[in-house]
Amino acid sequence: LASGESSPAFFAKAELKSTPMLRLLRSVPGAEEPEFARDISSNVLFAMSASVQGELKNPATWEPKLEYSMQGLQDEGTVTGLEFLDGPFEYFPLTKKGRAETPLVTGPTTPGWITYDEIPYVQRRAIIVSEDSTFPFHRGLEIEEVRLAIQEAMETGERARGGSTLSQQLVKNLFLSRDRTALRKIQELLITFLLESVLTKEQIFERYANLIEWGPRIYGLVDASQHYFGRHPRRLQAHEMAYLATIIPNPVLFHVHYDKGQVSARHNNRVRSLMQRLNRLGQLSDDALANALATRIRFERPRKKRDGESN
Repeated sequence: LASGESSPAFFAKAELKSTPMLRLLRSVPGAEEPEFARDISSNVLFAMSASVQGELKNPATWEPKLEYSMQGLQDEGTVTGLEFLDGPFEYFPLTKKGRAETPLVTGPTTPGWITYDEIPYVQRRAIIVSEDSTFPFHRGLEIEEVRLAIQEAMETGERARGGSTLSQQLVKNLFLSRDRTALRKIQELLITFLLESVLTKEQIFERYANLIEWGPRIYGLVDASQHYFGRHPRRLQAHEMAYLATIIPNPVLFHVHYDKGQVSARHNNRVRSLMQRLNRLGQLSDDALANALATRIRFERPRKKRDGESN
């Protein structure tokens, strides 16, 4: 708003009384019902209250609130549809052309799966700080990020940016398409709220790290660590962990670094900035930061065999 220009105040509120989650998922117009949804027990109920107030034309003043509850999860015999995430399952990765035709068999206890406790602390923090800094505290949706995205869109006239939480990203990778329609977003939020109500934060993060794409046909942190650096995630150095965290937004595009054998100056600055932020937050020591900043990122490529060399 220009200096001195006023904007009318407003208050809006919406409430949803306890409704079966299955009914809600099936009521989203034009949205394809996720396969897991058919198994949700009818006694899994969802209720929500959302409100926002402020100056109508000035989103910087908006005060959004969102509260939701999930009922029936503790009832005997209740099925949420998400039980399959606890064991080996077929995963059809999401690609630019849709779901992959050939599934990956993944999940806890499968080869290449890394548990939450096995993921190095610095790697966990690098991913969270880079992708979703309030992940440990929100319940699936960071409503302030939504407000900021709307504010930015109104100020620039451009389409609102993403701002998805790790939980939303996991839901998209597991169940949805790349469409960015409002209806698909509603479906995503409903499933995210269910996911957050069923799994712990550690379980959500573990599945996120093991399922997301880290490069062309590279899925999961273990495969990513082996591909880029030839080592298990537990043996990576801080700057290597930070690099992996910074390629998550567009892993196929950023794979050009590996193809060329070096990281661009611009992306190097992004890695350095992330490490410095971890240091300011007390999650990377001064010595570790100094060592990381002084070390160049080097990719480990498969060694070419010499003529006449045996296997």
